[in-house]
Amino acid sequence: MAKCWVYCFLIFYCFSGFSTIQGQDIQTLLAKYENAANDSERAIAGLQIARAYYANRQTEDALKYYFKTQNIAEKQGSKANMAIIYEEMGNVYQSWQGYERSIDYFGKAAKLYEAQNQIEEQTTCLRQMAWSSFKLADYANAQKYYESLLKIHQKQGNRKQEADILTRLSVMAEIRKPQKYDEAIGYAEKSLVIQQATQEHENTAKTYNNLGVLYRKNNEQKKSLYNFNQAIDLYKLQIAQAKNSDHKAQLNSNIGVVYTNMRDFTTALKYHEEAQRIRHELKNPSKSATVLNQIAVNYYLNENNERAKIDATTAIRLVEPISDWDVLSDSYLILSNIYKSEGNLAEYETYNKLYNKAQKEVDIKNTKQERLLSEKKSLVEIFDAGLKLSDAKEETQKSEKRASEEALKASKAEAEIQKKQAEVQRQQAIAAEARAVAQEAEAGRALAMAGKAERDRQLALVKERQAQQEKELALSKVSEEGAKKAQAQAESAQARAEANQAKKETARLAAEQKGKNQLYLFSAIIAFIGLILIFIIISYIRNRNKNKLLQAQNNKILEQYTILEQQNEEIKTQQEVIIEEQRKSELLLLNILPLEVAKELKEKGSATPRYYENATVLFTDFKGFTNAAAKMTPHEVIKALDVCFLAFDEIIEKYGLEKIKTIGDAYMCAGGIPTENTTHAIDAVRAAIEIQTFMANMKIEKEAIGEPYWELRLGINTGALVAGVVGKQKFAYDIWGDAVNLASRMESSGEPNKVNISGFTYELVKEHFEFTYRGKVAAKNKGDVDMYFVDKWKGTV
Repeated sequence: MAKCWVYCFLIFYCFSGFSTIQGQDIQTLLAKYENAANDSERAIAGLQIARAYYANRQTEDALKYYFKTQNIAEKQGSKANMAIIYEEMGNVYQSWQGYERSIDYFGKAAKLYEAQNQIEEQTTCLRQMAWSSFKLADYANAQKYYESLLKIHQKQGNRKQEADILTRLSVMAEIRKPQKYDEAIGYAEKSLVIQQATQEHENTAKTYNNLGVLYRKNNEQKKSLYNFNQAIDLYKLQIAQAKNSDHKAQLNSNIGVVYTNMRDFTTALKYHEEAQRIRHELKNPSKSATVLNQIAVNYYLNENNERAKIDATTAIRLVEPISDWDVLSDSYLILSNIYKSEGNLAEYETYNKLYNKAQKEVDIKNTKQERLLSEKKSLVEIFDAGLKLSDAKEETQKSEKRASEEALKASKAEAEIQKKQAEVQRQQAIAAEARAVAQEAEAGRALAMAGKAERDRQLALVKERQAQQEKELALSKVSEEGAKKAQAQAESAQARAEANQAKKETARLAAEQKGKNQLYLFSAIIAFIGLILIFIIISYIRNRNKNKLLQAQNNKILEQYTILEQQNEEIKTQQEVIIEEQRKSELLLLNILPLEVAKELKEKGSATPRYYENATVLFTDFKGFTNAAAKMTPHEVIKALDVCFLAFDEIIEKYGLEKIKTIGDAYMCAGGIPTENTTHAIDAVRAAIEIQTFMANMKIEKEAIGEPYWELRLGINTGALVAGVVGKQKFAYDIWGDAVNLASRMESSGEPNKVNISGFTYELVKEHFEFTYRGKVAAKNKGDVDMYFVDKWKGTV
C-alpha cells in the first residue's frame, strides 16, 4: 500500500506544476478529495487542490490543504513525498512573507533531500533559507546558509555557483554590523578569480565595480581606482553586446558612476547623459529621474550649479506624480546643498524642508513595511494554530463518524445473525418432517421388495429346468460334429505355428536393422555435438583473447583519460594561480606607477612622457630635520618618518592626488595627473590643510610625553609640467617643469605649520578658501613671486 502511494505521488508530481489542473476545477477536486477511497488517493487530490489554490493566489486555502497532505505523508512515512511537500510549503510561506515559517519548512526539506542524496534540491532549499533570512535582516544566519552552499558547490566543482555564493558572502560581510570590509574584499577577490577563469565577463565587471566601492570605503583609493578602471574596460566591451536598450542604459550609468568616483566629472557626464537619453526613450520615470540626479551631482561637483539645478528640478517633475519618495529625497538634497553653497538661505531652507518631508515618507514606508512584516508574522502564527486546531477537530469528527458507523454496522450484523438463526431453526423443522416421511416410505418399500423376491425365485426355477433340457439336446449334436472339428483345429494349429515362426523371423530382422539405424544416428549426433563443442571452444578462446586485448586497451584509455583529467585540473589550478599572481603583480605595479602608465607599460613595453598644461604640485619638508635626526637612532628616524609619510599617503589618496616620490625628509605629490580633472588645485589645498592638521596634532602628543617633534613647511604651485617614466630599469614615475621648481620654492619660502601657495594656485581656488596675502616674496632663482597663506576652507566645492 505504501509503495503504491509513493509511486502514485511521484508520477503525479512529475507531470504537474504550480498551476490549475487542466480539465478539473477546484470543486471537482474537492469532491474527489472527499470521496477518496484511501489515503493515497486523498493525498494526491489534496496536493492538486493546494496547488490550484496557490496558483489562484488563495494562499490560506492552499496552506490548509498542504497541511492536510503533509499529515498524510508523515503518517505514511514517505520521506520523498514529505520533502516535496515541505519545499512547496516553504515557497508558499515565503511568498506570503511568513519568512520564519518558510525557513522552518525549507530546513526540513533540505535535511530530507540531503539524506536521499538529492543535492540539487537541497541547494535550492538552502538558497531560499538564505533569502528569507536576508529579508528578516538576519544576516548572520543568511551568511551561515551561504557558507553551507559554498561547501557543497566546492565539493561538486561547480565553479560558477561557487563564484555566485562568494559574491553573496561579500555582500553579507559588507552590510552586517559591524561592517567588515576586509572580509568582503576577500570574498569578492576569490569570486573574481573564478569569474575570470570561467570567462564570465559581465559578472567580472560587476565584481571589479564592487571591489572599487569596497576599497574606497576601506580608504584604499589607489586599489579602488584600479578596480574601477578594470570595470570600465569590461563595461565598454559589453555595451556593444548589450541585450536590450535598458541593459545598455544601465551599463552607461555604471560607467558614469565609476568616473564620478574617480572625480572625472566631464567623462562621467558623457556616460550618464547617454544613459538618460535611453531611459527617456523607454519612458521609465523613476529610472530617468535617478540618472538625472546623477547628472546633477556631477554638474554640481564640476561647479556648474545652474545646470545641476535644471536636472534636479526635472527629476522632481518626473517622479512627483508617482510619489517616488526615494528619488525625490535625493533631488531635494542636491538642490538644498547647491543653494547652501551659493548662500541662498531662503531656497536652502525650502528644499531642506522638502528633503526632511521626503525622508519622513521614506521612513514611514520602511516602518510600514516592518509593521506589515510583524503583523504578517503574527497572522502566520495564528493561521498555523488555526490549521492545527481545525485539523484536530476534523480528525475528532471523523473518529466520531467512524464510531457511529461501526455501531450501526454492529447492530445490522446482530440482526442478520438472529435472522440466520431463525432460518436455521425453520430448515431443521422441515428436515425432521422429511425424515419421518422417508421412514414410512422405506417400510412400504421393504414389504414390496419381499413379494418381488418370492416371485423372482419361482421364475428362476422355471428357467433352470428349461436350460437343463436345452443342454441335453446340445450334447447330442456335439458328438456328431466332434471329429470334423478336431481335424480342422489340428490343421489350423499347424498354420498358426508356421505364421508365428515367420513373424518372429521378420521381427528379428527388423530389430537388427533398427539397431543398426540407431547406432548410425547416435554416431552422427555424437559427431555433430563434437563439432559444435570444438567451434564453441575455438570461439571462446578467440573471444577471451579479444576481450583481454579490449580490456587492455580500455585500461590504457582509462589511464590516459585519468592522466588528462589530472592535467586539466592542474592546468585549471595553474590558470587560477596565474590569474591571481597576475592580479597581485598588477596591484604591486600600481603601488609604483599610476594606473594609466602601468597599463601603457604592459601593452607597449614603454610609457611615453606626457605634457599637462595645468597640474598642481605639493612639496613638504621638515624644519630642523637634520638636527633632530642627529639625536635619534637610525631606526627611530625611519620609524618617525614612516608614521608621517603613511599618514600623508592616506590623505592624498583620499583627495585623488598622485604620490611622486620621497627624498630624505621631503615629500612630493601632484594633482591632475595622470588623469586630468578640473579640481586638482582645490584637492591639493584641502589635502595640505589636512596634512598640517595631522602634524599639529602630532606636536601636541609629542609635547605631552616630552619627545622631540618636527614641524612641517608646505608649498603648492599650479602650472604646466611633463610627467612620465624614464630609463629601462627600476621604473619610477616623475614630473619635470618650471611649475615643479616653483612649488619647491613655495615650500622653502613658507613657514612651519602653514600652507604656502603661489599666485597661480590662488587664482584657481580663491572662491573656496580664506587667505592671508603675503605680498611679493623673493624666491630663489625666481625673483619676487605673489604668495598666500591658506587660513581655512569655506566648506564649498
